[in-house]
Amino acid sequence: MDAYRNSGQNEAVMHGISLGFGLVSMATKDENIYNQLRDTLFNNADSAIKGEAAAYSMGLVMTGSANEAAIDEMMAHA
Repeated sequence: MDAYRNSGQNEAVMHGISLGFGLVSMATKDENIYNQLRDTLFNNADSAIKGEAAAYSMGLVMTGSANEAAIDEMMAHA
């Protein structure tokens, strides 16, 4: 989480950290991690690189949760 927060605005670093974060948090249904990734997605709408990785990772974190709010947020953004 520290690396994620302190990565700065380097798109390549944010992309890699987001994907790694999603993989290590896969199917945990951790709301804090999901919210951090969601904030990255929504606050970086102008960057397809950071947004794509954050969106994939959001899905990985919530895999198998059937969380209606998460599904609605992701579908609305898509």
